[in-house]
Amino acid sequence: MGNPIREDYLKVVRHEIPSRVPVAIYNAAPFTTAFTGTDINAYYRNPDLKMAAQLKLLELLPGILTIPPLWADYGPVLECSAFGSEILWQEHDPPFVKPAIWPFIMLLINVLFVFAYFPWITMIVPRIFKIGI
Repeated sequence: MGNPIREDYLKVVRHEIPSRVPVAIYNAAPFTTAFTGTDINAYYRNPDLKMAAQLKLLELLPGILTIPPLWADYGPVLECSAFGSEILWQEHDPPFVKPAIWPFIMLLINVLFVFAYFPWITMIVPRIFKIGI
């Protein structure tokens, strides 16, 4: 027989009664680093430390399923970086994508276009808020 924790989850998915209530934790960097006492910047920059922290989490929580169990956790910035976005690394925070100014500029241009070519919108919008529609 396989992993009893996994078997309990499969029983729940099949609408069967498990031997115990299954518990799962999402194995993401903010939780893993806080729970194992690992520095989050070192976690992202050192693959050996990342693997050690994830293994430590599995050892500290033996009866709990971690989803995913072990993985190359780079958060959502991996795909953004692959497409050329700049990644910002701040102290004690996960990496994140530097906000792009271009979408904001396009939104601003669209809003100005609407108000320039449809001036009646500027009269309707305040009325909508005033009457509470």
